[in-house]
Amino acid sequence: MYYFDNFKGFSHAELELSKPFTVLIGANGAGKSNLIEAIELLSFVAHGTSLDKITELGREGQLEVRGGLSSCVQQGQEAFSLGFSMQALSYSVKVTVKPFPKIVNEKCFVDSKPILTTKLSEILGQYNLKPPFVFEPNPKLMRQYEPIGSHLLAKNGSNLSAMLFYLQEYAENGSQTLARLLDWIKQLPNEPYQAFDFDITHYQNVMFGLKEGNMSVGANLLSDGTLRSLAILTALETVESHSFIVIEEFDNGLHPSRIKMLIKAILDCCQRQSLNVLVTTHNPATLNALSPEQLASVLLCTGNKVVRFYDLPRCAELLERGQLGELVTRRVIDQYLAPNFEEERQKEALEWLKNLP
Repeated sequence: MYYFDNFKGFSHAELELSKPFTVLIGANGAGKSNLIEAIELLSFVAHGTSLDKITELGREGQLEVRGGLSSCVQQGQEAFSLGFSMQALSYSVKVTVKPFPKIVNEKCFVDSKPILTTKLSEILGQYNLKPPFVFEPNPKLMRQYEPIGSHLLAKNGSNLSAMLFYLQEYAENGSQTLARLLDWIKQLPNEPYQAFDFDITHYQNVMFGLKEGNMSVGANLLSDGTLRSLAILTALETVESHSFIVIEEFDNGLHPSRIKMLIKAILDCCQRQSLNVLVTTHNPATLNALSPEQLASVLLCTGNKVVRFYDLPRCAELLERGQLGELVTRRVIDQYLAPNFEEERQKEALEWLKNLP
């Protein structure tokens, strides 16, 4: 469980991210990106990163936060708090921003016993709590030749060609990984791709392609949706087990008829790799594709609070009115998020009873 106090627009927010696959939804400007920044910031501080290494965007800090740390505190407050509790471990940190960012309180407990924060990094390793990998795939950058030698996928996916080549030539069990990726990816555009292909230049740069008969379709000709999906699945296949991965707008550019297939592939990776994956979306087709079991992992972000979908009042009644994507599009779900929704419904029921003959 992650929790945040006085962080940007949130007086208090809690995120339960223990499930393999969690979907964070909300309108543009509802605070989804703020929550992801809070998760990143908490992890960086917990792993010992100095606050002076955290900067505004474009300042080349070890972690870049929109507006810098001074913008993280809720308006009217002077400090914000971040924390998490997992298994027997709990950790919290309070940061003040005036006159300059400074940690004013930091606590760590294991089995309710206080632990020196200087040992925190070692303890996090024992609990397999790694910093989140916030993956932001950019298809435009994947259409270029890349130097051979990469064995870690870049945060923007730019070295996808080099990473796939590494899997083919050098990685242990790389051929099995490529076979799984090919099996998934050929179902997304519904093309009979037969194998990965690699074009290598004289200068040892590589671009991947997908073979179809005697032809090879190079990465520079593949659609944004195909490249993004392949990059996402490659990331999930190649991160360390027990990793935590965050992907904003994971379904961008993908045809609605292929979304279920991508979700199925992500869940398969989560199970084999013991991953925790947090994705964001506001695509109605994606929300409609979620099964009842997957709806249990949906979190609604409203700008100042986070609500589990199944914790909404009269949730069963709500689902009778349509699929989640339709409810969001028609703004029906906004009614159920209103602060006095339950009280108003009870008043309506009482009025109805009074008017019975």
